[in-house]
Amino acid sequence: MRVYPRFIWSSLAVIFGINLSVANSQNTTDDRGTPLDPITVSGSGLNQRLSETFSNISIFNKKEIENSGLKSLADFLQGRSSVEVGRNGGLGGVTSFFLRGSESRNVLVLLNGVRLRDELTQSSLAENIPLDLVEKIEVIPGNMSSVYGEGAIGGVIKIITKEVNQDQSQRDNKSIRVESGNYGIKNLSFTIESALDDSLLALVSGNVLQTDGFSSTNPAETFSSDDTDFDNDKYKNKTINLNLSKQLRNSFASLTYFQTDSEAYFDNSFFGRNPKQHSDQEQLNFTYDFDLTSDNNVKVTYDNSKIKLRYSYGQFFETKEDKIAVQNDIRLGNDDNFLFGLEQRSISRNPSSSGVKRRDFKSAFVAFVGDRGPFSLQVNLRSDNTNRFKSRVTYLTGIGYLFAPRHSLYFNHSTGFISPNTYALSTNAGVLPEKHKQFEAGYTFLRNSLIFRLTYFDTKTSNPITYDPSDGYKAKNLSRFQNSGYEISLKNVTEKKIFDISLTFQNPQSPDGLNPSSLIQSARRANFFGSFGFTVNGDKFDFSIRGTSSSARKDSDYSSQMLSKYFIINGSLKYKIRRGLNIFGTVQNLANKNYQLAYGYNTIPQQFTIGVSSTF
Repeated sequence: MRVYPRFIWSSLAVIFGINLSVANSQNTTDDRGTPLDPITVSGSGLNQRLSETFSNISIFNKKEIENSGLKSLADFLQGRSSVEVGRNGGLGGVTSFFLRGSESRNVLVLLNGVRLRDELTQSSLAENIPLDLVEKIEVIPGNMSSVYGEGAIGGVIKIITKEVNQDQSQRDNKSIRVESGNYGIKNLSFTIESALDDSLLALVSGNVLQTDGFSSTNPAETFSSDDTDFDNDKYKNKTINLNLSKQLRNSFASLTYFQTDSEAYFDNSFFGRNPKQHSDQEQLNFTYDFDLTSDNNVKVTYDNSKIKLRYSYGQFFETKEDKIAVQNDIRLGNDDNFLFGLEQRSISRNPSSSGVKRRDFKSAFVAFVGDRGPFSLQVNLRSDNTNRFKSRVTYLTGIGYLFAPRHSLYFNHSTGFISPNTYALSTNAGVLPEKHKQFEAGYTFLRNSLIFRLTYFDTKTSNPITYDPSDGYKAKNLSRFQNSGYEISLKNVTEKKIFDISLTFQNPQSPDGLNPSSLIQSARRANFFGSFGFTVNGDKFDFSIRGTSSSARKDSDYSSQMLSKYFIINGSLKYKIRRGLNIFGTVQNLANKNYQLAYGYNTIPQQFTIGVSSTF
């Protein structure tokens, strides 16, 4: 029997044999507002309960992130919430995120609300964000252009770093975490929270991570004769995170500064012996939130981001982005909320590419969320005007129906677009933006300790930007992209146990790189993948285990090379010595499986770490 059917059936047996029985053993008349059903603004820009959103949103909190014991965003999200990962090597290796089978460049990654996107590689460089400093992760699969603007086609990954806890009783004044393991891993992180006065709070957190690593590539597959492609590839990362918040009578101000500096060696004989990438990311986010009246709130945000890439063979690239936005939230009644706003954003690249140095966006957006008895409605409308293309209007319309207590349905239809990046324009100034459409339908069951979601999606792309090998890999709008499938997710949380599962069945089709007029299975995207996890939080021990599986998939749109199916297990164990003092251990790839997320590149082998954490 193949690995992934066994994975599916064993997981479903656990779901319906254990978790539904747990849910049915409890009885509540109103399950909204439980820890499984938090407030989120990710799906519309307005406050909604998770169970009432019109998108299949997943939210991961600080405790879940910490329990995983993992170091990177890719390792944490792999197989969860419709997320697939491609990665060239280990920690610090170039990482791609695929949501609902979309191209990785069509997945928008936000760090504290700030876009992460390098104009050269089109990568978010999210591999350099240490999980030790992350407070919350939200994943919104599907077309979100009408909420977040161009580029949010496959979905959005929102990362929130540590910030001051406004509840003093929940505040950790100081904490430190020290960890070491095989492959020369050393990890140190700290957090300090302080009240500077009655209304001004400050938090500073930092992380230092380094590893001797392993060889990023397998020269037997890359056919490299460069001896430095056989050695271990080191990675070093230093990160600082600062958050200040000021609470006034009718307003709130927050300032977040984040800076990460990393060095990653990678194997590629085309770039000389033992090439190295030095990445420096710096960003600032300021938010001022004030109430005009009890039913009228205004929020002003300013973001600034800089990404610098330096390479050992002499190349240097810099991407800068600035954004200012104003939005007004108005409560029209007990069940209706309305939002409108304006946004201006500019992106520049140095050096310019064939004269294309800067792109500017001016946007206007509105949103409405309301209830009428058992029916609920969401409408998002957005206009994005660029300095190179005419204004693009995108929308999302959704309707929900609570057809029985704890049982609801939702449907949405959305449109989106993404503009050609500076590299695509440098090869062909006439290339046009991609246009996207999506239909989504979902069923939600929420009962006390359990939330279950079944989602169907269908996406289509016209004018996909493809690089034509018959014409010097010039960017062109050729053929189409399409995908449809199902997502199944379940989460069961009791006082001391957590079980979750996420399964995705899809059929992603992209233009054949060698014959763009025809479609083939999209590179590095599987027809099935998923993940399940089980956590126990005891009086003395915390234990967590997670299995992740994927079916086979193509490595590239330009070759027939396949990446084989895989099933891996990660786990962690924490022993509570006394209040505020813990010893913990983590294992990745417990069975030491040899698998690949990109052909010719190795993945993390069996890896152990052990450490101590203290809060005081």
